[in-house]
Amino acid sequence: MSMDLTGISNINEYYTNHYFSSVFEENAESTISGWRNRAKEQDDYRTPWSSLRECGKQFYPVLNRFNSNRNNIQTLQDIRTLADSYLSALGYPEAEEFNITVDERDVPVYLEMTKSNGAPLLWVVLSHGMEDESTVMTSRVFSTRHIDTDTAIFKDTLFETENEELITKLLFGLSESPRFLMIITMNQIALIDREKWNSKRYLQFELEDIFSRREETTLQAMSVLLHKESICPADGKILLDTLSDNSQRHASGVSQDLKYALRESIELLGNEVLYDLKNRFDKNPEDVDAGQLTLECLRYMYRMLFVLFIEARPELGFAPIMEQTYFSGYSFESLRDIADGIRDDVDEVGEGYYLHETLSKLFDMIYTGYPEEKELYSKAMRLESKHDMFVIHPLKAHIFDPEYTPTLNTVKIRNETMLRIVDLMSLTRATGKKNSRRGRISYANLGINQMGAVYEALLSYRGFIAKEDLYEVKAKGEKVDDLDVGYFVPERELDQYDEDERVRLDDGKLRVHKKGKFIYRLAGREREKSASYYTPECLTKCLVKYALKELLKDKTADDILKLTVCEPAMGSAAFLNEAINQLAEAYIDRKQKELGETIPADKRQNELQKVKMYIADNNVYGIDLNPVAVELAEVSLWLNTIYEGGYVPWFGAQLVNGNSLIGARRQGYAPSNLTATSKNLRWFEMAPERIPFGRTAAQKNRIYHFLLGDPGMCSYSDKVIKSLAPDNIKAMAAWNKEFNKPYTDSEIISLKELSKHVDNLWKKQISARKELHKFTKTDLSIFGHEPTLGESIPMTIRQKDTYLHGMYKTEQKKNAGAYARLKFAMDYWCALWFWPIDKVDELPSRSEFLYDMDLILHGVMKTEVETDKQLSMWEGDEPDEDGITLKDTEVNIPQLCEMFP
Repeated sequence: MSMDLTGISNINEYYTNHYFSSVFEENAESTISGWRNRAKEQDDYRTPWSSLRECGKQFYPVLNRFNSNRNNIQTLQDIRTLADSYLSALGYPEAEEFNITVDERDVPVYLEMTKSNGAPLLWVVLSHGMEDESTVMTSRVFSTRHIDTDTAIFKDTLFETENEELITKLLFGLSESPRFLMIITMNQIALIDREKWNSKRYLQFELEDIFSRREETTLQAMSVLLHKESICPADGKILLDTLSDNSQRHASGVSQDLKYALRESIELLGNEVLYDLKNRFDKNPEDVDAGQLTLECLRYMYRMLFVLFIEARPELGFAPIMEQTYFSGYSFESLRDIADGIRDDVDEVGEGYYLHETLSKLFDMIYTGYPEEKELYSKAMRLESKHDMFVIHPLKAHIFDPEYTPTLNTVKIRNETMLRIVDLMSLTRATGKKNSRRGRISYANLGINQMGAVYEALLSYRGFIAKEDLYEVKAKGEKVDDLDVGYFVPERELDQYDEDERVRLDDGKLRVHKKGKFIYRLAGREREKSASYYTPECLTKCLVKYALKELLKDKTADDILKLTVCEPAMGSAAFLNEAINQLAEAYIDRKQKELGETIPADKRQNELQKVKMYIADNNVYGIDLNPVAVELAEVSLWLNTIYEGGYVPWFGAQLVNGNSLIGARRQGYAPSNLTATSKNLRWFEMAPERIPFGRTAAQKNRIYHFLLGDPGMCSYSDKVIKSLAPDNIKAMAAWNKEFNKPYTDSEIISLKELSKHVDNLWKKQISARKELHKFTKTDLSIFGHEPTLGESIPMTIRQKDTYLHGMYKTEQKKNAGAYARLKFAMDYWCALWFWPIDKVDELPSRSEFLYDMDLILHGVMKTEVETDKQLSMWEGDEPDEDGITLKDTEVNIPQLCEMFP
């Protein structure tokens, strides 16, 4: 019989929800068995849960008296009596009350348990709330010393500060604070852990719910979590810490299962797409772009993961999972139930498309919202009761945008394949042990770090379509692991591998991938070359903690909102997310102290999420070589900062695909160094000097470094490469020598003019960037901080993308903006460092390079210099094909919003 946790609340995930609901029972079994065996062996010993059941018999007469008159001395006496019975049942000694001084006031501590060195470990306090709806957090502690006297005054007995504020002072405001606080009221018991209180995470026990049902497994769970042997053991090994470690390990185990599930699902999905294209559209699999197919399959599976994530968190308000119409008709959760029901009937229903069509409808509703018509949506939102209907707020995010999956929008996925995918994403992997069963994965507890680990695990994988039958092989003596590097050979080469190097299926047959099959594996040295590894949560927490320790010293809460964070190799944003988490916590803590306010525990998580969203949307930047990583990071940051009523953040100008180690900067050399011939005086023998923003190259008497040559360009020194193409390498060396000879006076004049153009473009680029921010920002009010409201026009994600690519980057436009010109010039310069050896004949001479740079920085290509009109178009005077100019972007924003709703 499974453990019933009704009445035990895991507030703000003291333990991860999935662990608490699914695995805690297994971890608690040894403790429960130990108590049960002791009761059998010792006649005078009773199990803690049987003693708690007896406490329940005392509870109801006292509760009836409490409900009739709650605010009197008798109530405090009753709480003490019940507390004594609970503590005795849970193995604690008789209470000895004492006072602890907090803010020059005496706070009564009813019972203290200490460590072996005498330091406090647990304090038990008794508490009472004067209002009918009082909770542990809104009640107040009281002293029991004088409640039995005739002169006791009820109101004078209660402490003047509510518990939520007092807890923080007891745990963090004393020179020697306990690790745990146990607060006992008439209706509730709360267990507070100093190590988790910053996030307002704690365990709460609803006594009326627990005692009214008298469910043995609930009383057993209560015993395990509150017993003296669990919190204050004689051997010093705190059981609650062991359970916390198990909780984290379990979450990591689930994420490992999901890595296998996601890889296999993408492969299944890709092959089903090829099957449908061949059978319904008569398209040859070899004509399909494997890279595009891989990307679309990844995006489709990310959608699925996102839906699982938001449906497991109804408190976010994005998925109306509590509405029966949505749950039974559209939800992914219902598809999991359907999959359970039809698993044995797949032969009958396997060729249909019900699962795919339902999921496609769900994805569409999430993107467009439901009802889709604005009038119906507004009317539905105004209804107080939504019986037999539901409302979904539109999430106009990249992940659900149908434009991102054009191929998948046209195909259909058969039930038999979709059933396997749903199973993979719903059930843990089979262990292979006898009588073991696959458990159903609960996404309620799967944190963003576990999700990130799943995402990033596949960044180095690639999909390809087999052009002939391929047999899988492995290194001798190694076991096959689908998450490891896969090696594939054609049948004609199979004889080169002995039996131990061939991969076989469970039935003994060779593992062969037929011609036309889509294979999604980590191939060759992909991971080593991409350096794609997920950083464990423990490491990100530690590194970010100590990186921020000095940075945040003496900073106010508002100072934190001015910090910017950049991750130059972000992957799926593990470090960015951890930085956001810790900065948000620091902001909340400091702002509360500055304002003298405390956010109520039930509202703290939502306020914290809003601060995280603010920081993510305004303060974080990331770069990665892998374009898929940028999409992963965007989703990861969104999931980490999502909250009820929140918006979809846009990271188009913050997360970019690029190389953070290679590029050009605002640095330059003095002209005298460019003409020098003596060793150690030439420009390439010294570091360029920075040109600060607000200063020009002329003011610093510098020429930008990316307009100049360098001996490192086309410098291939590897002996093997030299031996493979000796003539080309020799030609490159000659080019290098000529390209980097001292500059002439006329060249210096040209370089100074080019530097002026760079400064002019940089000025325009900064202005354009400010305009971009102005039109794409989203104002968000957070605790203690109101944004400076501007005249920003509300824009959808698609409109912001259009502004970024069309107006700012001027992609596919006749007009080349400042960003495009600067980027082109810098990319051209960078290309000279990595010029292909077989393209040596295409290397530009120095005069050609300077001429090209002149045309690029002026916005004109070699083939487009015929007329002055073309020059003016590149400068932004003439409208492009959409009627939009670069000089008048502001007035065209409404037009943009109209063109791209």
